[in-house]
Amino acid sequence: MSWVSLLTHWREGNSNWIFLCNQLNSHITLSLPCCCHIPPPPPPAAGYKYSSIGPIYYEYGSMVITYEDSDLAVRAFYTLRESRYDDKTLLVMLLPNVQPQLIPDGVQPLLVFVNVKSGGCQGLQLIHSFRKLLNPYQVFDLDNGGPLPGLYVFRKVKSYKILVCGGDGTIGWVLQCLDNVGQDSECEHPACAIVPLGTGNDLARVLRWGPGYNGGEDPINLLKDVIEAEEVRLDRWTVVFHVDEKMEDKPTQTNSTG
Repeated sequence: MSWVSLLTHWREGNSNWIFLCNQLNSHITLSLPCCCHIPPPPPPAAGYKYSSIGPIYYEYGSMVITYEDSDLAVRAFYTLRESRYDDKTLLVMLLPNVQPQLIPDGVQPLLVFVNVKSGGCQGLQLIHSFRKLLNPYQVFDLDNGGPLPGLYVFRKVKSYKILVCGGDGTIGWVLQCLDNVGQDSECEHPACAIVPLGTGNDLARVLRWGPGYNGGEDPINLLKDVIEAEEVRLDRWTVVFHVDEKMEDKPTQTNSTG
């Protein structure tokens, strides 16, 4: 049976997101490259009956709609990508349905996030390289839905690592999303490696990933560095500032006679 999920995302801003998680009648493993080819739009159907709804990620305005029939999910994909919500266009993605039982014992898959806008388009170069070296389903463009789609795809994988390609802000973005959705995943705290892009790379320097990617490194060597890297603990803090608004003293009125 083919299980197909539709991850719907809406948020305040200029656009709303919808992610389709689609197995497309195939088992996805993470050892060999493969591509997902979306068929032409089928004839419209009377209804798009789903099997279930959930989980719902309220903090991201996202929810998952699951289909048993991949054809219905594809029809929903083409219908929803032309739809609007709250006067904003819905953005739609198809995601793979990873089968954890097909991952060999002792293998730790790598989940790659790339900020293609970092480092003067160096991220765009890296994402093409990693999609050739790895299964394309392991490599996610953060400009297309953020970290949530990738973390959702890997939610049932018991042990994996993350590689974040970007600056300090990108790393914080991924870690924050992991904090929010990691408790619902088999692997709550995967180790995170960094390929620093751009100029704001203080965290990468502290963790000895270097000051920045210059485009000359072989992507294969970057992957080897992830395998050989030492895992260390990282404390993260959330600092909240509250403004203490003191009540202003009321002016004292003095009555005088004379």
